Amino acid sequence: MSEAADELEKLTRFYYRVIYVAPLPQGRDGFQASMEAREWLETHKFPAGYVLPLSPDAKALGDKIDEFHEVGWKTVKIGIGRSKAFAEAFLQRRLDAIMVPEPTKGDVPRKAKVAKDWKDVRKKL
Repeated sequence: MSEAADELEKLTRFYYRVIYVAPLPQGRDGFQASMEAREWLETHKFPAGYVLPLSPDAKALGDKIDEFHEVGWKTVKIGIGRSKAFAEAFLQRRLDAIMVPEPTKGDVPRKAKVAKDWKDVRKKL
């Protein structure tokens, strides 16, 4: 989605911090996956942020959110993603989740917010 980089840049100007969740293919090194994600983000002019390589396991994101809260990262409160599993990881922890772009009707968890495009995301925050 072409406007994602611009909209995330605007959010970082308003004191939001960005954590990019990058897929970690099985058998790959986390450092290498992180570097590849950073290069891609830089090439496409995304704002600076923490790159978090995670395995595709459905529990991985939820476990990482729990770990962040345990070590004091209490400001992790909102997740912006496109999959139902991503949104559910946040919603199960009573955090906000925004799905973008708008998925089909059956793929939206009950309490997830839906943005039709990235320009609509800031309105949902």
